[in-house]
Amino acid sequence: MNAMKSILLSALVCGGISLAFADVVTPESTGFKFTDTKVVPTTSIKNQSETGTCWCFSVVAFLENEIIRTSGKSVDLSEMFVVRKLYPEKAQKFMRMEGEIRFNQGGGVKDVLYAWDKYGMVPESVYSGLNYGEDIHDHLELIAGLKGYLKGIVAKPSKRYSTAWLRGVNGILDAYLGDVPEKFEVDGVEYTPKTYAASFGLNMADYKAFTSFTHHPFYHEFIIEIPDNWLWTPLMNVPLDEMEQIVDNAIMNGYSVAWAADMSEKSWQWDNGYAILPQLKTEANMTAKEKERWKRLPVKVYFMNFSDHNPKLRLLKKFASRCSTRLRPLTTI
Repeated sequence: MNAMKSILLSALVCGGISLAFADVVTPESTGFKFTDTKVVPTTSIKNQSETGTCWCFSVVAFLENEIIRTSGKSVDLSEMFVVRKLYPEKAQKFMRMEGEIRFNQGGGVKDVLYAWDKYGMVPESVYSGLNYGEDIHDHLELIAGLKGYLKGIVAKPSKRYSTAWLRGVNGILDAYLGDVPEKFEVDGVEYTPKTYAASFGLNMADYKAFTSFTHHPFYHEFIIEIPDNWLWTPLMNVPLDEMEQIVDNAIMNGYSVAWAADMSEKSWQWDNGYAILPQLKTEANMTAKEKERWKRLPVKVYFMNFSDHNPKLRLLKKFASRCSTRLRPLTTI
């Protein structure tokens, strides 16, 4: 990595934002006041609408930011070009695995880098992916059609796969997203997807992806075991505080960050566009009533020991050990 190349971070694959901040904002609905500490130039927010392609929108925005950083140009790249190129590969893996993996819209932060290297890129003006009578993206019918088609094929009604099934996948994709152009013009210059991507001078090998999990050793790459990671790409595992330092260092040095994370926590206020980090409950900030409730635990205490690094688990062990009952592990993972 040259000096401090931009980074991709992943806590869980899927759901992402390209980090950039506007001026001071005071949302009336929250009362919170957000103040900039560092502003990184970014392109406009794009609407993924009714699609599960957050991974694509976030990392494409990240690359748009990189083009601003390296050239000063602001471009609008096609997210649906990436989606169109990767769906057939997802389908082939689904068939090779005989339907025993999930075929869905999700993906990971490195999927876009992989597609850039293999297939190139096109502008949004050349390929919008809106070929089905809508003005905004809606892939609910598309994904239902693809899944139904593949489930029918993988069942092998003819006892074997024909040579036509992949053409069927491409036919569905072309019907909904449109044919991908082999050549196109931008500002009077003719490009192919590969030469257009090359014109920006970005090297996908310069971008590194980090994650933080305790069930794998730190400072080693591992493949995150979740269904959306269909490409089975590895990420470097680092302690959480070091991942935070990586993010801070990148932003403070003028780089953007593509972040993928689980947004199902209650503290993520989706409709309001912000998240809150709840204060951790410890013995020191518990009320007397809360402490008393812990001491009156039932006769048998069971717990799932996922990691001794979990502060809530340590707290549970501490209080349970004070009970007159025996602490009995249910399972250890």
